[in-house]
Amino acid sequence: MTHVPWHPDEIDLSEMDELHGIESVELLSVGIDVGTTTTHLMLSRLVARRRDGEYSSKFRITDRETVYESPIQLTPYEGEVRIDTDAVGEAIESWYAEAGVEPGDIDTGAVIITGEANRRENANRIIELFSESSGRFVCATAGANLESLMAAHGSGAVELSYETGRDVLHVDIGGGTTKFAAIVDGTVTETAAINVGARLVAFDDDGRVSRLEPAAVAVAEDVGITLERGATVPEADRERLAARFAGLLFEFVDGSLSALGESLLVTQPPESPPAYDVVTFSGGGAEYVYDHDPGYFDDLGPELGAAIRRLAAERDLPVEELGTGIRATALGSNQHTVQVSGNTITITDGSMLPLRNVPMVPFVADHDDDPAALTKAVTDRLEMYDVDDLTGGFALGFHLHGRPTYDFLRMVVDASVAGRDSVDGTGPLVLAFDADVALNAGAIAAEVVDVPVVAIDGVELDQFGYLDIGEPLEQTNAVPLTVKSLVFEG
Repeated sequence: MTHVPWHPDEIDLSEMDELHGIESVELLSVGIDVGTTTTHLMLSRLVARRRDGEYSSKFRITDRETVYESPIQLTPYEGEVRIDTDAVGEAIESWYAEAGVEPGDIDTGAVIITGEANRRENANRIIELFSESSGRFVCATAGANLESLMAAHGSGAVELSYETGRDVLHVDIGGGTTKFAAIVDGTVTETAAINVGARLVAFDDDGRVSRLEPAAVAVAEDVGITLERGATVPEADRERLAARFAGLLFEFVDGSLSALGESLLVTQPPESPPAYDVVTFSGGGAEYVYDHDPGYFDDLGPELGAAIRRLAAERDLPVEELGTGIRATALGSNQHTVQVSGNTITITDGSMLPLRNVPMVPFVADHDDDPAALTKAVTDRLEMYDVDDLTGGFALGFHLHGRPTYDFLRMVVDASVAGRDSVDGTGPLVLAFDADVALNAGAIAAEVVDVPVVAIDGVELDQFGYLDIGEPLEQTNAVPLTVKSLVFEG
């Protein structure tokens, strides 16, 4: 077996003949999680093997080995909400040095920006920090719904549901929010988040309140506790506060949110209480729920974890441990699949190309779908992916069931346009299909919208795909594609 270094963003079609003689390639991949409370990094060695025989140009990740895990470090701030990106950069440099690698050794990676780090100013500064590697890195700014999805996948909860056939309720407990994902047959069907977390109150070395979020003040008032910066909080009051936080989580699980609980929702509430056979936890708070020894970050983590563990035992809650804990959303990096599109594509304005790191939201559309139902499915999924937080646009990826008649494609295009309009999409309308229908679908879209249309086919869809679309190749109407998808440990 031949192993060679692989820099996917540097591969072009002139190298394809050489690649056909290679059975596998190795990548050094990094996953970096910059969150409200903590920042950490993981390095992985990925092996990608050729799919579908020696004449395929597609590679799939078949092996993944973690080769380095950084310490869990508190995310550095310059003020209340402004992250100190210089300090983040210094930490990452020190971790690379500790691992014995240079930044240039990294083939691929993902920077996941969540929570307070996802504020627009912070996100832009963090992305700028990695700008020199932007061709190889995916920088994903995750809102609450998308973070719920990523935690469900990164923790292994989705795989647990898929392999066992059980309905899973996954709960990711962070510093500022707790995210929920309902999973049925290995598919996330609903996500939500509430403003409950371990670091809504933080303490200095003397036990005095050094950080205080409005959600913590509201919960404290609800149980008759006064919280003030610079004041100490007796252990009994910390436990009462944590118990109320934990109670709010179970209100959510039961579908019986109090007025306080409703006021703390970060997303829309679920349409009905989630059904589940088993409950799983991830995030920093999970380390305390499972009674591990993650260290102490001067917040309510120990008390909140103990309160959740106690309430789960009282309710005889079917809890399972997945083993990922705080590392769930840092298990990223990205898998690059080099592809060439079909040649039945539509590009109404070639000056839009190349496009880099375009998030792709996947859908399944059936010939017999009701148009209104398909439109609702598209708009709901775009909301789940928090695409209204994206400043660089997005792509809609479709797997179609049934004959691609004009009426069917028009229904797909109309649903795409309605979904895009619902989140105030910017830039071109980008459509990706796994079937060879982009020429016709793109022509229909060009008649419907007054923005550039990029419709490509022959694309391998992925739940967390990011597209790089190159300029059309000479002597063909095809375009080179790089599909980059977050890799999670399963």
